[in-house]
Amino acid sequence: MRDELYIDGKKADIDSSTSISLNYKSNFLSDISKIVSNNSYTIKLPKTANNLRIIECAHIPSAVSNFPYLIHAGTLVRDGVEIIRDANVVLLSVGEQIEIALSWGNISNFSGILEDDAGLRDLDYGMSQGTDYVEWKNLESNTAQFPQIDYGYKRSETQVWYHPVVTVKWIMDKIASNYGITFDFPSDISSEMSKMIVPLLSRNDAQRQIDSNAWLMQCTGNEEVFSRTVNNFRLYRRRFMFGGQFPNYYVDFKNNEPDGPIGFVLGFNPNFRNVKVHISWSVTIKAHSSVPLANDININIVLFNPANYKSYSTFSPSEKVLVEDNGGVYDVYEFRFDIDEDAELIDDDQNPYDLSNYLEISTSEYSLIEIDSIDAGYMSFSPFSETIDLGVDDKVNSRFYFVPNLPDMKQIDFLKSIASMLGLFAMPSDRFTIKFVPFSTVVENKSNAVDWSNRLVSAYFDKTPQEMTYTLDDFAQHNRFLYKEDDSVSGNYDGDIVVDNQTLDYERDAVELPFAASGTRGGVAYIPIYSYNSDAELEYDDNVEPRILVLTEENQGVFKDLDWDTLLDAYYSSYKEIVNKPRVIVEDIRLTSVELQMLDLSVPVYLSQYGSYWVIISVKTKKNDICEVKLLKM
Repeated sequence: MRDELYIDGKKADIDSSTSISLNYKSNFLSDISKIVSNNSYTIKLPKTANNLRIIECAHIPSAVSNFPYLIHAGTLVRDGVEIIRDANVVLLSVGEQIEIALSWGNISNFSGILEDDAGLRDLDYGMSQGTDYVEWKNLESNTAQFPQIDYGYKRSETQVWYHPVVTVKWIMDKIASNYGITFDFPSDISSEMSKMIVPLLSRNDAQRQIDSNAWLMQCTGNEEVFSRTVNNFRLYRRRFMFGGQFPNYYVDFKNNEPDGPIGFVLGFNPNFRNVKVHISWSVTIKAHSSVPLANDININIVLFNPANYKSYSTFSPSEKVLVEDNGGVYDVYEFRFDIDEDAELIDDDQNPYDLSNYLEISTSEYSLIEIDSIDAGYMSFSPFSETIDLGVDDKVNSRFYFVPNLPDMKQIDFLKSIASMLGLFAMPSDRFTIKFVPFSTVVENKSNAVDWSNRLVSAYFDKTPQEMTYTLDDFAQHNRFLYKEDDSVSGNYDGDIVVDNQTLDYERDAVELPFAASGTRGGVAYIPIYSYNSDAELEYDDNVEPRILVLTEENQGVFKDLDWDTLLDAYYSSYKEIVNKPRVIVEDIRLTSVELQMLDLSVPVYLSQYGSYWVIISVKTKKNDICEVKLLKM
């Protein structure tokens, strides 16, 4: 047996006595979040000049090389047959020899999803209508995008409507696209995922939209504006002016006014009722008193409405410092502002908006204080909507973005849950593809089984395997499949796979989905995120667990056939038979390089010595084409 190893396309030197041991691992019966790569055991290479050149002399402490910190491309050729391509090669250590390891198969592609620990709301998205968001409006009849679901509000309600949904297939494609890979599903499974829907129960604004409308405003000056007298106090406004502007989704900027300064932004007009703003700004105002000044009097910065003389948000100084003590009269103070907070822009009296009704950023000052100077630089001005509202008119932000309102769960947990519900297992595929296979595929491939009878290396005269065990890892007598608990759901939708083995623990939680089940009301799924208080006022609370449903041809969201008993009958029938009373054997099998190259772990093998078919669990190569194989009886 002769091995050739190529690292980044360069042939490495291997001692003639070196045999590279490989481990092929089936991920059938494995939790998708625990799948492992096919891998080699540590490969020891001699420290030849060629090998040191390949690793860029990383054995020298002073060497400037990134080789040890990168994953490299590997190819293994055995007896002239390319049995592994697109492997990942990592440098483990350099001592008397160079130690490396290979890995290949789906985990190489899957590792990004596993290691990122990212959530569904971290998926990338754009800002295109129809693709990334929809306008939330009452369309009067339910659609595939807005299916009929009972959310707890009355049919006559005018303030809310059906929430949008996305399909499981849409989310799967998003995840795959994010990592530059392809999920390969059987066509019937792909069709099922196109019918499975995830309701968007939250009403979050889109951070990407918020970020694209944030403005770093440069304060270019200020001017004193006479205001009015209140309780015999003469009050003044000193408004700030800002340079430049750009189109903004949330607000319209007001540039000039009659008889006012030209070329400055004086204020802004909120486009919607449901708009706030986050302001980050540092300002220092130096002022002196004309009479003895009480310590509790401050200069404030306000969001001021010049149309009705009302301050909608007030920012007080974070620090007030006496910088010049003149005995109480003409004392000089510095009012220091470190603003970093959300601000209310409007109230019900300010709707609808027009150009005479806008807000500006000003100071409020008494006649007891005279401003000496103002030091104000750039201000971060970031408008946003705290929640999305139904588009009953054009005065609310009703852009319902998909990704920011996906369930608050990890991407790997979503993948794991869908794979569990549909009885899918991840199998090795090419470098950029993860293949999902139902366990029934192994049973269906029985007709294509490979006969290994004449490959069995028997060490005994009687027909008994080298080793036989009677349990599978992580199984109990009762293996429970659960939905997440939610107080708003009544009924039992859990399931159980029974293993007839009294030596095992009595029960375990095999799967707990990050979704809750859904009850049914009026023939559709019931998800009570809306209710009415004692005053018959509509209240919204999305504090329920995420849901998963099926879309009917009538564009209704239902929970039909998603209970675990039904799912286990549909997708785990052959699985339940095989794991009930398992028999696992270990045998030595002679496999040539060509057979290793063509090894398909989804195809069972036949051994006439035992008159039965077997599922491959693992294959470990040894010397002289001998492999240690672990098999599960079908």
